[in-house]
Amino acid sequence: MEYYDAAIGMQIDASTEKLLGFRKIFVAGKDFKLVDMDLGKEDPKNSIAMGKTSLGLLKASRRLAKGIIPVEMEVDKRVVESIKENESMLLIPLNRIVSTYGIVRARNIRAASKVLEYALKRRVSVGFITMASSETQLMSFMQLIELAKLIGAPEDVARAGISEINERIGEATP
Repeated sequence: MEYYDAAIGMQIDASTEKLLGFRKIFVAGKDFKLVDMDLGKEDPKNSIAMGKTSLGLLKASRRLAKGIIPVEMEVDKRVVESIKENESMLLIPLNRIVSTYGIVRARNIRAASKVLEYALKRRVSVGFITMASSETQLMSFMQLIELAKLIGAPEDVARAGISEINERIGEATP
């Protein structure tokens, strides 16, 4: 099985990708189009959309975004239903767990667990990414799998979620 990840605003060389166990680490702007739904200025069709509000994420899903990233780890059930209807993918950013501490980390773990649990019940396609913005935030594929398991993903779902993002992110060309 080949594994993939996504990052923001950085250059990643092939040796780093290989060292971390990935076939490719996609970079926003270079390898895929990332639309911030909180700004509301771009059409998210055929892109990866991220946002803090459920309203923006719902709009992105209805406008056929390939992937939806809930920045605050909280998603309204309507968003999950829309993701399923539009055959998109829920992308859970695991850096929100690692880059925080204390009560904020606990809140992020709980929120991600609730979103994942509901998405799995509804049989929504789920992917796990770091969304690293610096090299210090990058994680290996095994770390991503373990974090996905921490929030409640069975191992097969965690591995598939890191492998299948290639199809969605690869389609969201800039």
